[in-house]
Amino acid sequence: MKSIYTPVIVLILLLPEGLPAQAGSLDSTFNLDGIVTTDFFNNGEQALSVVIQPDGKILVAGSVESGMNVNFALARYHTDGSLDPGFGTDGKTHLDFAGRNDFVRGMVLRPNGKIILGGYVDNGIVHDFALAQFNADGTLDTGFGTDGKVITVIGSAESWMQSIAIQPDGKILAAGFSETNTKQDFTLARYNADGTLDSDFGTTGITTTDFNQEGDNAYSVILQSDGKIIVAGTSDNGTNDDFALARYHPDGMLDISFGIGGLVTTDFGMNFREEGRSVVLQPDGKIILAGYANTNINTNFDFALARYHPDGTLDNSFGTNGIQTNPVYTENDFGWAAALQTDGKIIVVGSSFRNFNREISLARYNPDGSLDTGFGMDGTVITSVGTGQDAAVSVAIQTDEKIVVAGYAEDDTFESRDWVVVRYLSDLDVGTVDFSLSENSVLVYPNPVAHTVFLEYTLLKEESVSIQLFETQGKILKSFIENNKQDKGKHYQKIDLPDKLPSGCYYIVLSTPDGRVSIKIVK
Repeated sequence: MKSIYTPVIVLILLLPEGLPAQAGSLDSTFNLDGIVTTDFFNNGEQALSVVIQPDGKILVAGSVESGMNVNFALARYHTDGSLDPGFGTDGKTHLDFAGRNDFVRGMVLRPNGKIILGGYVDNGIVHDFALAQFNADGTLDTGFGTDGKVITVIGSAESWMQSIAIQPDGKILAAGFSETNTKQDFTLARYNADGTLDSDFGTTGITTTDFNQEGDNAYSVILQSDGKIIVAGTSDNGTNDDFALARYHPDGMLDISFGIGGLVTTDFGMNFREEGRSVVLQPDGKIILAGYANTNINTNFDFALARYHPDGTLDNSFGTNGIQTNPVYTENDFGWAAALQTDGKIIVVGSSFRNFNREISLARYNPDGSLDTGFGMDGTVITSVGTGQDAAVSVAIQTDEKIVVAGYAEDDTFESRDWVVVRYLSDLDVGTVDFSLSENSVLVYPNPVAHTVFLEYTLLKEESVSIQLFETQGKILKSFIENNKQDKGKHYQKIDLPDKLPSGCYYIVLSTPDGRVSIKIVK
């Protein structure tokens, strides 16, 4: 007898015309106005990374000023935006490494609920790579590294960890830069699950990459399904900065099948500067790098994106010859982070200057790189939180497709900065309703699943169907069916999960032109 699991199913419907739920609007179910500000010590604080837990709770990490020093910090929120009192102390916790300044730059969630923060710490002279691991309740995991903390010295000069990712085997990837001979190089380190450096990776756990004998800085790292590692950032070509990508084999060696010798740089034309800040991977293996650029030395910065084929060549079907730039406002716009919706649309978040103040800004792009004019005001949204300088630095997409951004907001004295979490609606998350299996026959079994899961569903008419696997942070892991026309009636679909998929919670999303169903599975 097969074990049939009755899932929690959410149907995402498009609203009828006339209902006031514009995509890009603030979500009034999140702290009533869509905005949450959190103060730790009534001082300088900024949120720099956001992750959605499988249960929908929102984890936000960043840096806070405590006394004379800056510390790692972490907070957890309920889905309504209220702090979770079961986490840390009243929903918040912070960590001082050694009585100096410590800066968070990235966060990942393990399948067992433990939380890893990555960044860099002051050793009294320069900065070093740093990791910390917390238990699911916000307490420090003393079994990780030394009493929950890891510091990695790379040479004798500056080294900053800017982004982290986790492999299916639990190993941790950390990307950033380290200085050698007065210049910066891409630096990638890999740690074992216990926080020790993985000696099988690179040279004793670390690999460095020089592009042009100038300054290079990695800001984002992501893992392909085949185990190859993509690191993205910026490379100085001697005159200006370009978008930069490097791809590595699982052992830390450059993948020479990618770009030229494993490296790709992109100059948008007669540009003064391009900064690649956030890399995302499409289900078809194409790579999107988002950031900002100016189109001439005398012009303002704009949001900027480039899309690449899996071999590192620019995808000319995207934007103009593979690249896209657009202003959000008439002054400088800086794109800091990107995420991919389940329908292939791209969210970029950052900051835009408006009337001499910096505001939180978002843009949404269609899969071809054009602005999605159905989002906000012709594809862009600007949100003012504080009376001074505001910015969005990180973005995550919930399983119901709502958009969560994290950053900071200042008052007009520039003396008080709080971190801020903002949630927006999208046209995919509007009007979510639960429905029962007595009305709609959708089954998944077995659940928990080992390697293969079976999906049963009934179509009320002939429709195109897509079936995809998502992680809880919104990343598409695999597409099983894409826009396949299927007849009316009952259907059975066998789904083989990706090899080496770690234990944890995932979502199988079944989509048709009329809506979509998200089914939670446990491996």
